Amino acid sequence: MDDFSLLDAQGKVTYAGRTLRTYSLQDKRWHQVFLPVQMNATLNPFTAHRDKDGVHLKVEQRLPSGELQPARFRFSQISDKGFVWESSKQLDGSGNWYVDMRIRATRGGE
Repeated sequence: MDDFSLLDAQGKVTYAGRTLRTYSLQDKRWHQVFLPVQMNATLNPFTAHRDKDGVHLKVEQRLPSGELQPARFRFSQISDKGFVWESSKQLDGSGNWYVDMRIRATRGGE
């Protein structure tokens, strides 16, 4: 489980959510769901795979208009101290992807 929050310059939370995941021994994949606290779109459940570059996820998110938007997430530079997370979006079915968010996360203690 991961808790995410984004703070503005005054320290106010502007975005928050929690990722829950389980690993399937049958298909050897992570199955995940994101639970938004403050978000203008919802994510469908998704799966992840790991390769030499990190953990990759493909997901569709439902926008407030009801439209589905393809998205990709990538965890890289994974260590005991943290990781880098990137979100990429595809607009209008163009086939072109762009990075819209990048987070450099550090692991906190209990």
